[in-house]
Amino acid sequence: MEFFRGKKKRKTKPLVLMVIILVFVIFVVVRLNQLPEHQHAHKLRAVEVQVSDSEIRITKPHAKPTVTDVDPTLRSQDAEQVANHTNKREEAQTPKKKENAIESSKETVKIESKPEHAKPEQQAEKPHKETQEEWEAHRQEAEKLSTTWKVRFWVWLSEQHPNSSFILEVHNEWAPLGAKRFRELIESNYYNEVRFFRVIDHFMAQFGIGGKGQWGNIKDEPVVASNTRGTISYAKAGPNTRTTQCFINFRDNTGLDKKGFSPFGKVVEGMSTVDKIYKGYGESAPRGKGPQQHVLHAKGNAYLKKEFPKMSYILTTEIVP
Repeated sequence: MEFFRGKKKRKTKPLVLMVIILVFVIFVVVRLNQLPEHQHAHKLRAVEVQVSDSEIRITKPHAKPTVTDVDPTLRSQDAEQVANHTNKREEAQTPKKKENAIESSKETVKIESKPEHAKPEQQAEKPHKETQEEWEAHRQEAEKLSTTWKVRFWVWLSEQHPNSSFILEVHNEWAPLGAKRFRELIESNYYNEVRFFRVIDHFMAQFGIGGKGQWGNIKDEPVVASNTRGTISYAKAGPNTRTTQCFINFRDNTGLDKKGFSPFGKVVEGMSTVDKIYKGYGESAPRGKGPQQHVLHAKGNAYLKKEFPKMSYILTTEIVP
């Protein structure tokens, strides 16, 4: 009898355990069926029951499965089902987020395109209509700046050529400030009896010290024309130091363009006269036999007449048609 009772007890325990589990599952199913639909869905989302061959697992669907969440005893197919289930749930929520984003962007555009307190556009001011007198004044000014004019230089070259000449054509558009100053000097007869005090063969002839009156500096200008043979430019000792001294190029000295020497005119007649200007004294002292400029500034033509009698000089100038 004792053997029979022990054997019966060993068969009863598994059977009782399975009955208890079955009753528990039936109870849970019945309770879920009695709940309203929204609560039923909530409970399903709150708890998921996974059944495998060897165990029962309860997981939260909101937690995204990671490597540590999946039990090592689960097969690879079960892990893929968990991941697919989570991805489908995220994709179901994504369209709503996109729709919300599109709607908010449309609202933003609508607000920006139609502000509540938009001010009316101001009408553009009507352009000033010039009077006949103003128009004529502007026309004359533009014509003056865009035209050229000529000046004849009468020159004493030597005892053999006491009365030679050449003509310069001044271009206002090349260097307006330089051209304006040069005309003022010509009209005031500044260059009468002024010497070519620095004449270097195959380079240039410089003049402009010793005339009457004091003239201030004028600002530098962009180099528009090049320092080619026959052109005339102002000499200078640095930036914005142009006054009355000018030089005429014997040859093409285009290297002076980069140094800021702006031509404002060119010899158009009598270049042979310019080539005959006396060159015997050459460069200014102390580098050559020419005069010292600081003495020339102090004593003027009296110094040149006494010390440099062969020096060519300007007799007079006149503006020609």
